[in-house]
Amino acid sequence: MLDVRYTGQEHAVTVPFPTGAEDMAGAVARAFAELHERQYGHVMDDPVEITTMRVRATGHVDKPTLPRIGTRTDGRPRAGGVRPVFLDEDEQAVEYALHVRESLLAGDVITGPAVIAEHTATTVIHEGDRLEVDTGRGGWPRPSA
Repeated sequence: MLDVRYTGQEHAVTVPFPTGAEDMAGAVARAFAELHERQYGHVMDDPVEITTMRVRATGHVDKPTLPRIGTRTDGRPRAGGVRPVFLDEDEQAVEYALHVRESLLAGDVITGPAVIAEHTATTVIHEGDRLEVDTGRGGWPRPSA
């Protein structure tokens, strides 16, 4: 697909790419004039310019092998501190165990209340919730109720 406009104009019209045309520029200009008249009700003698060309491609890539993370051998994961959590705006904060996401290993199990902190997200595990670090998909934490 091509976005085409009159030179110096702001608004473009999307035109299909003219496959197999001997005169590509002429085919684009003719398709643009037809679509511009349909959309705006007029055409002009001004030169036209292509502002955007969109290309779609399909390829085959090898399926990646995700790295496995290690398994903890020294017992359960230890919290790195506590974090206050406000469950209701009228109540006092409740202390939740604080875990750093990057320190969790495959098979680790954390029961709520807990907070899992990482650079881009925070996961809250409430009382009665359970998190188990998955061993089959690269070690992402999987909360479960």
